Amino acid sequence: MVPTRRTLLGHGGVALGAVLAGCSGVFGSECTPDPALLDPASWPFPRADPANTGHVPARAAPPDRIESRWTDEDERLDQTLGIPPRPTVADGTVFFTYERAGEEEIGPVVVTAFDVDGGHRRWRRELPLNPADTDLHPPVVADGRLFLRTYPKGDDRPAVVSLDTATGETRARRSGTVETPPTLAAGRLQYVESEYADDTETAAATAFGPSLDHVCWRTDLDTGSPVRVRAPGVSPRLVFYPISVGDEHAVLALDAASGRPEWRTVLPGAPEPFPTVRTDRVFLGANTGENRGTVVALDRRTGAVEWRRELDADAFVGAVTNSTVLVREGTDLDREPDALVARDAATGRVRWQVTTDERTEFTLPTSAGDAAFVCRTPSHTSVDAPGTLERYDLATGERTATVPTADEWVSAPVVGDGYVAISTDRGLQVFG
Repeated sequence: MVPTRRTLLGHGGVALGAVLAGCSGVFGSECTPDPALLDPASWPFPRADPANTGHVPARAAPPDRIESRWTDEDERLDQTLGIPPRPTVADGTVFFTYERAGEEEIGPVVVTAFDVDGGHRRWRRELPLNPADTDLHPPVVADGRLFLRTYPKGDDRPAVVSLDTATGETRARRSGTVETPPTLAAGRLQYVESEYADDTETAAATAFGPSLDHVCWRTDLDTGSPVRVRAPGVSPRLVFYPISVGDEHAVLALDAASGRPEWRTVLPGAPEPFPTVRTDRVFLGANTGENRGTVVALDRRTGAVEWRRELDADAFVGAVTNSTVLVREGTDLDREPDALVARDAATGRVRWQVTTDERTEFTLPTSAGDAAFVCRTPSHTSVDAPGTLERYDLATGERTATVPTADEWVSAPVVGDGYVAISTDRGLQVFG
């Protein structure tokens, strides 16, 4: 019989104390940890790496002069869902995922692979799958496989598929109700599944071998209330899941190798997905939905709050280096400007900030070496404002480059293999 245990955690346990219901393990040969070797100059994850740092070394960025190299636009791209997810860059290839408009109410998911140097298309797949509403995430690329969260056609439960990065052929697929995009932790694929029965919802963090057939461990996040679990951040030993149960919000830390609960810290608002793990801290934004946000830094080992900064704006952590946290601070009020803010990683103190005018707003920032990259897009009421890719000195906030984008509606930039790539309202654009 597989052992099960119920663990209640401290750190000011309120209603969320009952969320962690236990973990079980079924260890097979596929579950032997075999961490993937990731090229630090690539961008193979939604936020660069499993830790969501949004930062790559200087050699991953283009040279001092930046200009548009190539674009790929699809007139059939479904613009009703907004800008497609950011691309992923790995092994000299740009992987781009979007929904194609078609005769059906919801079009298929299109996954394309391009040569990053010249834009030559290596392969294109139209999967017989429908995206999870507007919640289509960038793929994860590791060890010659591309992992993507999608909806199987004719099924209302999202699933994970694995494609061969060289050919686009399907290598594995696992059905179920997949709540979070997949990530890698301790050499295993990991995401949250949920089940609904008798008007209750059960969510569970689950780790799999690369074939998606072997369950290495499963930790229940069990409650009778609706559970919302967001994309996690990963350290070498722990996985950090932002979670909301009703009006309660927290970060849960699980052991990456076993799924054992380690700690839980209550947050002042709804946590943003993709918490960032850097050195000994976990960074994330927590927002109330009333244009009030908080930037929080937690001790990675214990969950203790090291510092927090309350804002008159929502907070979105984009990139973190050893010394600097780059945050987009903004509201949903068009009369209020957005701000790109660099904060000290140890204290949260503002080092510098740049604000937009009322016509534009910032995307999430990223960083490479000693430079910060961000895109500027129109605000909700200024659709005629141009889009730009901008580069800033990470130490001073001085703008060092501005390049127009092919379309005004663009994603946050991705930096990898010597290029900058963005998604636009019409397709893909690469700068070098």
